[in-house]
Amino acid sequence: MADGPTIPDWILDLRPLVPLVNTLITIATNPQRWIRNNLGEFVVREVFDLAGYLIGLVLEAVSIVTGQISLAVDSLLEGLGPVGEALRTVPGLIYDPVYEIAVSGGLGAPIASAIAAVIAGSIAVGVIYVLVYAGISVIPGADGVRDGIGSWLN
Repeated sequence: MADGPTIPDWILDLRPLVPLVNTLITIATNPQRWIRNNLGEFVVREVFDLAGYLIGLVLEAVSIVTGQISLAVDSLLEGLGPVGEALRTVPGLIYDPVYEIAVSGGLGAPIASAIAAVIAGSIAVGVIYVLVYAGISVIPGADGVRDGIGSWLN
């Protein structure tokens, strides 16, 4: 004698679909929550992956360009001979004092280094401005550029 109705085998084969039923119930009852939990994370991850890839491409291009500029400047400084060697020491004149302040500053090193970097950077920008302005003044026919810079600064 049978104890009751027997369950067909195909119903027992549906057991692996139980987690999908919960997902379908969530989609049917609260689609906004399901989108936020599943698609939102996917979209944000993909957007960040794409942004990271694009930033990597930009950094790669910047690296290539700066490498080529560095090679060009090195060959220019080498061609200038002793003057080029003197110009090659200029970044050290700015960097070394800031580094020494950072190393010997103790607890105040970050603030002292920031102040020293601002002062050294201001001096460097001033020197570069004077050199560029003097270089433009020497070039024949560059008076328009020099006057344009002067009117822009005023």
